[in-house]
Amino acid sequence: MARLPRDDAAGASARALEARRQTILEAAESVFARSGYDRATMAEIAGRAGYSAANLYNLFESKEDLFRALFDERGETFLARMREALAAGPDPQGAIDRAFDAAAAYAQENRDLFLFYIRVTQGFEWKVRQEIGEREAARHRALVDDVARVFERGIRDGQFIQGDARLYALAMFGAMTSVYAWLLENDPAERLEERLRALREMLFRLWLPSAGAARAPTRAARAGGRR
Repeated sequence: MARLPRDDAAGASARALEARRQTILEAAESVFARSGYDRATMAEIAGRAGYSAANLYNLFESKEDLFRALFDERGETFLARMREALAAGPDPQGAIDRAFDAAAAYAQENRDLFLFYIRVTQGFEWKVRQEIGEREAARHRALVDDVARVFERGIRDGQFIQGDARLYALAMFGAMTSVYAWLLENDPAERLEERLRALREMLFRLWLPSAGAARAPTRAARAGGRR
């Protein structure tokens, strides 16, 4: 069998290592969500991933190291998606609307981890810092700040009523996480979009000037705004 050039072999090895790492992270996500952090074991995670415990310890020093790596990677992905949604257009109302969509899509794709995150932190910044760490708490603060800046623009432009933009952002995240938690705990088969749409329209009616309350976003309006 012909040997791969050294660079190609190194690249193939790195890809295989990353594939193994992702398999382990996905297994850890499921085990942590089902068993909780304290009851989850490296042996259980290894078994679900299809590897030996030794393979896990080759990549992660401890269960805590694996736990933090999982939240670090997933947290960066969520932050990037939300920022992309917020920056996709200049209209503040459209940006907040897209952020709802991005959060719902992410929660759907990562149901186990999202539910575990809410169980552990209740969405509160101090609990995030206490249970998961400062890096995740910093991402949480950064995202709230990003959303608050969008609300500030909307308030200046007259799209939203006068008020505290940061409070608006915190209310948005608090309401979303509460609804997600209830749905995932009580009706995991139900897709989030329908309930989220109702929540979104309710919140927009609180934020919009009374003369524009009828403009609370509908599916058709959102689609039209993205063309």
